[in-house]
Amino acid sequence: MKEPLPPLMDLVELKKDILDKHPSAALPCQLSDFWLDRIADSLDQVLENPCDESRDYLAGPIALVAHLLFARSSSSELEVSQLHLYEYLCAYRVEVALEVMNRRTDLRATSASLETIFTDRPLTSSYAYPK
Repeated sequence: MKEPLPPLMDLVELKKDILDKHPSAALPCQLSDFWLDRIADSLDQVLENPCDESRDYLAGPIALVAHLLFARSSSSELEVSQLHLYEYLCAYRVEVALEVMNRRTDLRATSASLETIFTDRPLTSSYAYPK
C-alpha cells in the first residue's frame, strides 16, 4: 500500500515567515520545528520519490536554497545549473537532517552559517550526555 504524501508547504506562509526576512532565517538552525519538519518532508519527497506528484514539493526548498545563495552573492541575479541546484538541495537536506539530530538527540553537530552552508566545511560533532 502506498504511503500518504506529506502535506504541501504553504508558500505564502514560507514567504512571510522566512523568505521576507534576512537570508539567515533560512538556515536550518534558525527554523522553527514546524518549518524544519515541513522542509525535511518536502526534501525527502523530492529527492527520494521523484515523480509527477513530487514536483509540487520542489518550490519551497528551491526558494530556500535561492534565498541562501543570494546572501552569498553580490548580484541581484543568480544563475545555477540544474546539476548544481540538485547538489545544493542535497546539501540543504543534510543540513536540515543535522539540525533535526541536534534538536532531538543527545548528539550535537556544528550548524552551518551563511558563510559555510553549501561548502565542504569540516563537521564537528559531540555527545551531550543526559543529565
